[in-house]
Amino acid sequence: MQASSASSSASSSSSSSPLSSSSSTSIPTNPPSHSQGGEDFSVEGVATKLNALKTMFDSDICEPLIEKARQVVKEKEEFEAEKAKHRDPDARMDDIIKLDIGGKFVDIVRSDLCSVPESKLAKIFNGDFQIAITARTGRTFLDRDYTFWHIIQAYLEGKPYAVPTESLDVKRLCYECDYYGLGKLKEEVELGLKSKQ
Repeated sequence: MQASSASSSASSSSSSSPLSSSSSTSIPTNPPSHSQGGEDFSVEGVATKLNALKTMFDSDICEPLIEKARQVVKEKEEFEAEKAKHRDPDARMDDIIKLDIGGKFVDIVRSDLCSVPESKLAKIFNGDFQIAITARTGRTFLDRDYTFWHIIQAYLEGKPYAVPTESLDVKRLCYECDYYGLGKLKEEVELGLKSKQ
């Protein structure tokens, strides 16, 4: 009777063991899926998407930019070639430029005319273009008001000058500064007027 009881107890213990074959958890043989909402986030799937994005980036962005850059370079080369045809090969910065400003004759060194690189005067007289000379006077004619040219020339030459104090004269001088592209001189003239008011 005791042996039978022990056997029954062992059998009961064996059937309730978590390691029994009927209740044991099966171990998957394949790794868990990384897909979510139909998207493949596996290494291969991500690599495929990155390659697709690179292809789209190259075709939609890089190629048009490269083509645009080539076009810009081509246009610049054509512009430089055209400009070379009109360049004055004999132009020197120490040349004396003879001007006729509104009927008044003025002589000024080319380097002074070009002392403000962004000005219209520098762009005309820097040698990139051959300047027109009137046969009758032997000078380059500028159809401008001569009244305040002495101030403009002094400014270009780095010499002292006195700005006008009358508002009408200031406006006329500022108008000439705008034409010649002398923004800083215009600012000084306007500031001088404000300081006297």
